[in-house]
Amino acid sequence: MKVDLKWCDLKKIGDTKFVNSMYMWTFAVPLLVKAFEYVEDEKLIFQIFQQQLPISTSLPFSWSMFYFSALFLALGNLIYLLKCPKIIKEHPTYQSYVNEGKKLKQLGPYCDDISFNWGKLAEEIEHKNEKIKLAKRSIKTIGSVVNEPEIDVEDPIHYFWPMHEFGDVKFPFYRRTCTTFFIVGFTLFGIVALQNLWAVVSFLIAKT
Repeated sequence: MKVDLKWCDLKKIGDTKFVNSMYMWTFAVPLLVKAFEYVEDEKLIFQIFQQQLPISTSLPFSWSMFYFSALFLALGNLIYLLKCPKIIKEHPTYQSYVNEGKKLKQLGPYCDDISFNWGKLAEEIEHKNEKIKLAKRSIKTIGSVVNEPEIDVEDPIHYFWPMHEFGDVKFPFYRRTCTTFFIVGFTLFGIVALQNLWAVVSFLIAKT
């Protein structure tokens, strides 16, 4: 089954604090491994409450898995940051666009970012508006009423959503790559979480 998330879905993942924090671990884990290279013994012995506690200096498998989980999630987030259309990244809804006081002309850079055919859409809106005007003029002669209001061609809402929907499926290769990296990253993290859960359960069972 092919998983093909849209940019709006990937934004919900990429903007989470959990995914954003993974960049730190891609640097932290190798530094820890490098530090352990200078420790000659494979185990360090700590004395805690008159009990010896051995700590392995070799990289545990779960840490290796966690490193690759962080790496895939960080790479997926990097693709999202670089390739997600600006209109999706900055304005998930029309309300957020309006709240920033943006008008029709501010859609220009977003249009250029995804190579959207602005001229074709403007012609379609103008043509639809002309049909409404013509219908009103024609029906007035026979005393009927047309309830459909005329279109304000300067209202950005007529351009925002078509552009938003176009951008949501733009760059399919990068969307699928980003999706794949996120899936692999979360899968590896899930394995680590299950390993740690099993270790805790096993420890508790052994103590009973």
